[in-house]
Amino acid sequence: MEFIKDYWFVMISIIYILFTILKYTQMSYEEVESHFKKNALVLFLYAEKQGWDNEEKMNWCVDTFYNKLPASIQKIFLKELIKEELTKVYDDFKDFIKLKLSENS
Repeated sequence: MEFIKDYWFVMISIIYILFTILKYTQMSYEEVESHFKKNALVLFLYAEKQGWDNEEKMNWCVDTFYNKLPASIQKIFLKELIKEELTKVYDDFKDFIKLKLSENS
């Protein structure tokens, strides 16, 4: 009990620091995900304007996105993983557009 009386402020400070780190980590992940989606959509819109077929558009987006990653990140993430994630973003965006168009009809 003496320990708690003497070091209560230190214990509260440690808990606060841990909570702050956890909160920052969560915010950081959401910001990274948002940035990823925004960049992916920009690439998709550019590829759409080029008139390429669907596979050519996706391959261009994957290659462009992957080449913009730092070399250290490229060692961790394979192109296949980037393609999977970009395909998810593309499909979600396509579904969102279809939903909005059906609501306006």
